[in-house]
Amino acid sequence: MARSYLQIYQGLSEPTRALLHRLHWFAEHPIPSFLFDGQPDATYLEELHQAQVLNWQEDRTTFTLDRNIHSLPRYAILPADGIPESLIEALGLLDQFTPNPPDDSSNLEEWTSLAPHIAAVAGSAANQSIPEPTAKLLNGLGVHLTVVGQWNASENFYHQGLQLLEATGQQTGRRYWAIKNNLGQLLQATNRLEEAESVMRSVLKNDEETLSAEDPNVATDLMNLASLLQDTNRVEEAEHLMRTSLKIDEDYFGPEHAKVATDLNNLAQLLKNTARFEEAEPLMRRALAIDETNHGLNQPKTAIRLNNLAQLLKATHRLEEAEALTRRALTIFEESYGPQHRNVATAVNNLALLLQATNRGEEAELLLHRALKIDQDSFGPDHPKVATRLNNLASLLQSTNRLEEAEPLMRRALKVLSKCSEASHPNTQMVSNNYRSLLSEMGLTADQIEDKLRAIVADAVEGD
Repeated sequence: MARSYLQIYQGLSEPTRALLHRLHWFAEHPIPSFLFDGQPDATYLEELHQAQVLNWQEDRTTFTLDRNIHSLPRYAILPADGIPESLIEALGLLDQFTPNPPDDSSNLEEWTSLAPHIAAVAGSAANQSIPEPTAKLLNGLGVHLTVVGQWNASENFYHQGLQLLEATGQQTGRRYWAIKNNLGQLLQATNRLEEAESVMRSVLKNDEETLSAEDPNVATDLMNLASLLQDTNRVEEAEHLMRTSLKIDEDYFGPEHAKVATDLNNLAQLLKNTARFEEAEPLMRRALAIDETNHGLNQPKTAIRLNNLAQLLKATHRLEEAEALTRRALTIFEESYGPQHRNVATAVNNLALLLQATNRGEEAELLLHRALKIDQDSFGPDHPKVATRLNNLASLLQSTNRLEEAEPLMRRALKVLSKCSEASHPNTQMVSNNYRSLLSEMGLTADQIEDKLRAIVADAVEGD
């Protein structure tokens, strides 16, 4: 069998063999064809197809290679010494066609299709101590996996990137500290706040020393640290850092820059969360005006600001104005991204909660089901956002005394969060408390409730 595949290989043209050398570094997963659109390699893919070792998906958006021909260069063709040129070329191919930024929702589908190949190629490159673009790809992969809720895998790739740069003496470069920054935010998201703070303060210290105290990168570091301090109830220190960050960005970019709008929004959220609504509202309205000017009235950035302002208006009982802004934001997202986008799910969820607050439960329930379906389709069934949607839907059903319908949804939400978060994470604690309340309302004793909670956590751990 191996001999016949070797004969197939030897019968290929030289450019096609070179392409095969590049592709063998990829994972044994479907390979997206957009990597080769408009490239000479598209012709050589057809040669592999004619040799019956490449299979196209029906719509030709992806292809797979015969496993034997895929692995052939690994043991029969590659030189014994030195870094294979084909590995460097595979890295370059992914670096050229991987979309940025990795956390942009419009790039989610492409990143999902490329993720296993980036992991495979970058992993091989890290073993060969190739620092770039390996570290860049590992960082991007970590960001993507954070977005889709695969936090353990994300953390592993961040550490792999950091270890590679340390081993190759590049721990003073911007890439190293960018990965450190992303790792700090991941640690915060997974409620490891002491570790997160240590990492974030090291990033801030480095940037203050190697850049300047007035550099916009320092402003970003300050804002990230402020977010963590807010999570640990050090609100006064967090507010001070946010105002310092805002001043740096205003001085550097000018008062009407989009980065300033982001800073204003973050500060306004802190003020809102501490019930200082009168201070928060003008900041939110200023952020909205900046983004309307910079991005346009009907752009997604503007819709995000509309959503945030609507939440403040809801908190101050101006429900009619809040609903109008929420519906406007939803329309913008639908027209920008289509009806099944994750930002649409957020706006739909917010509108549903607003309708629930105004006693329009039937309409709210339909919207919550819609938001749940969008996020399940976008992220898969085990993402924290899906858990949030399940919790909200279950809470609505509980409020209308449909306890038997609410229970499996709340149980599933808790199981999802138990898979990807520690028991001490605020979201996990919130859903645990909601589930306790629901079970108590259903007539279970305290011991029965705790038994159920332990079983859910055990099931989630075993599922991993």
